[in-house]
Amino acid sequence: MIMTAALFLVVAGSGMDYGKERPIAILVGSEQQQPDTDGHIVAWSDNRSGNYDIFMYDLETGLEKWVCINPFFQISPVVSGERIVWQDMRAGNGDIYMYDVVNRTESAVVAAEGNQTQPDISGDRVVWADDREGIYNIRLYDLAAKKESIIASGEAEQIEPRISGDRVVWMDKRSGDFDVYVYDIGSGKESAVSSGPADQSFPSISGSTVVWADNRTGETDIAYKDLSSGKTQTLARPGTQTDPRIYGHTIVYLNNHTDINLYDISSGEEYALAPGVIKMEPAIGERGIVWTEFRRGSDDPDIQMYDTEVLADVPITSGPYNHTNPSISEESIVWTDDRNGHFNVYLYNITTGERLSITDSDFDHSSPDISGSNVIWTDKSKGVLNVFLYNLKTKKTQQITDGSTDSRYAMIDGSNIIWIDTRTGGEQIYLYDISTAEERQVTTAKALKLSPVISGESIVWIDSRNGDDKWDVYRYNLTDGVETAICTNANRQAQPWVWGDTVVWADGRNGNAQISNWDIYSYDLKTGRERAIVTNSANQGNPVVQGNYVAWLDVRGGDSDLYLYDLDRGVEVPIATLPLQQTPNDGKGDPYQVKPYLSSRIISGNKMVWMDNSGGYSQIMMRYINSDPMLLRASDYPSTNGSLLVWSDNRGGNWNIYGFDYSTRAEKPISKGDYDQFYPKASADRVVWADYRDGSADIYVKNLTDGIESALAAGKGDQTWPSISGNRVVWMDNSSGNWDVYMMDLENASQGEKLAVHKGPGQQMYPVISGNLVAWQDNRGGDFDVYVMDIETANETKLTGEGDQLYPDISASTITWEDARTQDISYYFWDKKWGKSYPRQGEQTSPVVSGNFIAYMEGNAENSSIRKLDLSNWKDELVQVGPGQVKPSMDRKLVWLNSLTGRPRSVAVAAGQSSVICKAPGEQSRPVVGGNDQVGYYVVWMDNRTSEPDIYVYSLNQELELPLAATPYQDMYPDIQGSIIAWVARNPLNQYRIEDYWSVRTFDISIENSTELIYGLENATPVSLSDEYLAYLRKSYFGWMVYTRPLYEKENIPDYPPNGINPRAGGEYVVFQDNKKGSWDIYLQKQGDASALPLASDAADQINAATDGRTVVWQDNRNGNWDIYAYDLNSSRETQITSDLADQSYPDVEDGVIVWQDSRNGNWDLYVYDLNVQREKAICTDGGDQTRPRIRTGRIVWEDNRSGDKDIYIYENYMP
Repeated sequence: MIMTAALFLVVAGSGMDYGKERPIAILVGSEQQQPDTDGHIVAWSDNRSGNYDIFMYDLETGLEKWVCINPFFQISPVVSGERIVWQDMRAGNGDIYMYDVVNRTESAVVAAEGNQTQPDISGDRVVWADDREGIYNIRLYDLAAKKESIIASGEAEQIEPRISGDRVVWMDKRSGDFDVYVYDIGSGKESAVSSGPADQSFPSISGSTVVWADNRTGETDIAYKDLSSGKTQTLARPGTQTDPRIYGHTIVYLNNHTDINLYDISSGEEYALAPGVIKMEPAIGERGIVWTEFRRGSDDPDIQMYDTEVLADVPITSGPYNHTNPSISEESIVWTDDRNGHFNVYLYNITTGERLSITDSDFDHSSPDISGSNVIWTDKSKGVLNVFLYNLKTKKTQQITDGSTDSRYAMIDGSNIIWIDTRTGGEQIYLYDISTAEERQVTTAKALKLSPVISGESIVWIDSRNGDDKWDVYRYNLTDGVETAICTNANRQAQPWVWGDTVVWADGRNGNAQISNWDIYSYDLKTGRERAIVTNSANQGNPVVQGNYVAWLDVRGGDSDLYLYDLDRGVEVPIATLPLQQTPNDGKGDPYQVKPYLSSRIISGNKMVWMDNSGGYSQIMMRYINSDPMLLRASDYPSTNGSLLVWSDNRGGNWNIYGFDYSTRAEKPISKGDYDQFYPKASADRVVWADYRDGSADIYVKNLTDGIESALAAGKGDQTWPSISGNRVVWMDNSSGNWDVYMMDLENASQGEKLAVHKGPGQQMYPVISGNLVAWQDNRGGDFDVYVMDIETANETKLTGEGDQLYPDISASTITWEDARTQDISYYFWDKKWGKSYPRQGEQTSPVVSGNFIAYMEGNAENSSIRKLDLSNWKDELVQVGPGQVKPSMDRKLVWLNSLTGRPRSVAVAAGQSSVICKAPGEQSRPVVGGNDQVGYYVVWMDNRTSEPDIYVYSLNQELELPLAATPYQDMYPDIQGSIIAWVARNPLNQYRIEDYWSVRTFDISIENSTELIYGLENATPVSLSDEYLAYLRKSYFGWMVYTRPLYEKENIPDYPPNGINPRAGGEYVVFQDNKKGSWDIYLQKQGDASALPLASDAADQINAATDGRTVVWQDNRNGNWDIYAYDLNSSRETQITSDLADQSYPDVEDGVIVWQDSRNGNWDLYVYDLNVQREKAICTDGGDQTRPRIRTGRIVWEDNRSGDKDIYIYENYMP
């Protein structure tokens, strides 16, 4: 028995609760194919770069990553645990390579003569087909033993090996046809699995079960054999079945070249996965099934998945008729369907399961909507389209409108009903209040109107008052009667929706005259901030917002699908992506086309409904939104030792310990298991945490150098909240019945010796250790006080007095804590024996200390920010504005938890920390750094990992790398200032018909919007940003000309722009170089001035100028070599910065700090000179060349070739 996906979902709703389709890799215009999966990883071969590379998707984090990008082909990836192997053609023949996902390392498994192909991996063993001896045989490499061996040899061909544990299967031609053989690694024995007539092909193995495609009947079927019992069974189906894969008791195979079926050996049940489109290359793992899908045609395959760990959709309707236009409010869903020949209104109660027929007439009803116990719809029972109301409690129907014109776009919210009619001759919005039975006109502007939506005190709509083909978004406030424009962008806006303070709409600003491109934008009524929700190159429309969720219709996959975005978490997830159409409504409010330009109320709380057209008749489906693991993922208890960030993370279902290495920008699991682990702390190469693997909490420690993990404190009761400093670990222990503080020296851990720091009456809690000092909170005297013990002397000291004093932290000799009585922060210098409170208005909690800095949380949990106090000068600064910034921890780095996104964040507080930003294949060049406290801080660079230059960005706050502009065309020369990123891009559409067309594009991080700021450039040349201006070049008959334009105003083109190249903007100035006098000189132009002035002009060359608006720097060879010079714009004073006989070049400047590349040591290193303290300092003198430094926000970035090709590095938090 084979069930379709729709029938399977019915079964799922009655017990089989898991199983959901989801896209893995959808890229228009490129091929993604040959997928494989195991655990949380999906890998595939991808030609987005022009050749085939290996990419992966992490099912736990939702992030896509490159695995191997190389100019030659990489194909046939296979996954096992945290390893990926593939066939690699970089040497001209096939070799086998491997990638370690945890350590982010690539290595060759075998690179011998001939071809090594068709790899598979299971644990530490890799198998492949190898023709180095002239014919393909099966070989194995043991990664642990580092030993290669021959599994099957001989004169016949052996191919397609698969391995599971100790068994290897393959296709073997020794008998003339292909048969299936198995080799037991433990016993060293080989035997035939199937040797019938005709070919037995494409074997797969899981445990003791082998499956293969069997052609003995002349038509290929799927056969499987239990090696333990020797029993073979065949799935005899019409047509051709091939390409089987097995995991556990589940077989997946390709059915009739187009569909993928799943067969459960235990139950005998069989399902067709997502029918309706051509699918190939199935693979199966613990999390489900992946395949290659050709929804967009044979030359544009994508990777799709059926995820067995995601809750299934819930079918609301069934039956061979059309169900349309759902609306949901709390536990009730309404819709129309034509089961009786006409479209009537029906209701389903999710909680009770009750189904009601709201109408039962011999005429059609349309566009139902529901709010609480009130249901509305429109019908023509009175001649024109009128609005009707039905109350679920009174069971009475009421006619709301009775005019002579149609009432369209009816919607209800609470006691208010709105609609559009033309009773006055033009379209206006009207409102009826059910509670008062009063009607009023809402709008008065004479313009066409569409898509009114009401929520609370807000009504939004679009109208054409600014032009017949120009639709803008407006909002009316029912409380104060004020109408405001929400978006009047030059392009069209459509389909608005409002909920609370959030307005969303479909926006056409990123399209052009030739190609429309509708995206989703939002506007916050409270902050006045506009932002892009999704700007995919495909069309998105019909947005709906409710709470922190925005949903929309999306055609990126070829058909209409539904996607959702969590405004708080910043996470996008697919909702419904089956083949054919998944839509919020039928697009017309069937049957009268009364709602062609409006979405529907498809979200209510945690539930979402839609129309599913994948089964022939449209059905109403429902989904619990937060059942998606991506929306449930969270982190907690971040902590750092300055070089490593550690935290507890629930990505695998349990809370486990993860770490992020700042020096390598690599994330990896510290400890994982099917149990919870909390409160991690790190010191040097050790991490400690509380571990619940045995039921209660125990203290575990892991040495990151040797990888050994062990229990440090276990036994009766809970041992939890560890802290570590050097070899010493302290924790709180309730084995005595109350909480006590214990300590252990890791050098004596093997003897299990633990010392009671304090064991006595009351509760001793939240201990911390630094060096010889242990601090904790203790209520032995009634209130909680802070106590400190000097381990060397065993002397204990009470630091506090009246009221509760909570959550101490300690660094060296500085102790800080929270004063619950005053809601202030207090601190104490142990070496000086004095302390004080830090009075500040409002609530300050959760203090942490490192060096001279105390960081703390200000405000309550819903609206909390992170601030930092410098004890050396009492300077207090905002680190991250709220809401939702909590749980700080600090040691050279300040880390905390963003409770809205569920992610840890961090900034440097100590000077002089260098680390890698990007170490990808190919060349990374021309890095820049910038941002601000509001949008975060970013490094942007030019990247040719795909052989074409792209723009990549790295978020220093989120520790996340993303492609900003990675198209098949060139994107070059980025710059960043504040929230704006600019770069030069080739525009392949060339809608302006300009030969060799280049443009300047900008991306505003604060509103997530990309804009083509300048078009029609003749070539790609670097651009430069200041706070308010962009500097760029155009070529004319007179050569290169320097232009500047405002970022936020219309450009005024000057009549006579100056000649020059290499422009750099800063403040109100732009500097550049020009050789009109025979040598290169530096020129300066102030914004608004008609001409530029020479700043450095003599017979020598002055080049590569830069400015921050206060100081101009350049490299100058007037002394016979390149030196760095500076010019103070306030004092008009020139200063020679360097005088070394070696060359110094490519200077940059910020706030008196000058950075350059310097060859005094034989290769290029980085130095700075601080004009504020008149001191020079080496920034980086590591091996290789460090070049093209840039400085902003106290951070320095550069190109670095220490690893062979150019990578991007950063020096954070420069301090004099």
